[in-house]
Amino acid sequence: MYSARDLSVDMICHSSDSSSSGVSMDSLSPWTRDTDNNGLFFAPKCNDLCFLREVECNHNHHQVSLNKVGQYVGFPSMWYHHGYFSVKRRKTVIQAQLFAMPTRNPTAQRSTRLTTKMETFIVGRIDRCVLDELTKDLVGNWNTRYSKKLFPPAKSFDGGHVNSDKNRHIPSDKYHQVPQLENLVRMFEQKYNHLCIDSVWLLQKESTNDGFPGWHRDFALGQKITTTFVINVGSYTSSG
Repeated sequence: MYSARDLSVDMICHSSDSSSSGVSMDSLSPWTRDTDNNGLFFAPKCNDLCFLREVECNHNHHQVSLNKVGQYVGFPSMWYHHGYFSVKRRKTVIQAQLFAMPTRNPTAQRSTRLTTKMETFIVGRIDRCVLDELTKDLVGNWNTRYSKKLFPPAKSFDGGHVNSDKNRHIPSDKYHQVPQLENLVRMFEQKYNHLCIDSVWLLQKESTNDGFPGWHRDFALGQKITTTFVINVGSYTSSG
């Protein structure tokens, strides 16, 4: 069972306008080539009009790198953001997105806590040993325990097609079916006890088009969602 002690917060950044055959597991290390990159861009001050008009707005955009296994970022779901991805051939990164809403636990609501406000995002790191078993479970059982039949993603999102071979969506009432993933969820809920994780989106990123590269807001998933965590769970290299 994971503990909140395995999850560290490196900083709070304020935004302003100023086991499967044919694969090998990668360790907790940065990419080995400068051309390999994985992460997100944020546009905290942007609204719908910023992406509809022809003239580019003057709002600042912020970049967060998730190149290392275990790195994560938490941010308000109202923020416009998009993923970016470029890694060497045959390398796949597994990413988890945790969609959170305020907890109904009154004790947690009253406790002294770190809140993710609209002007901040949180960057942290999970210890490697916490994710090793989850990564092996995902790689070895992607089409069985985590199959698209059991955990189908939406057919489309923000007007684009969602590849069901690479995406899975696990609602909270099915966490018990995937205990390794549930352990990760509970760890985040323990650390950020003013939040509860409503669902988890799993994604295998293999090409630059994976990972929702267009500007979007997770708030579109439902108004109850207030905070999103994106985690670099692990990666593997295919031999084929």
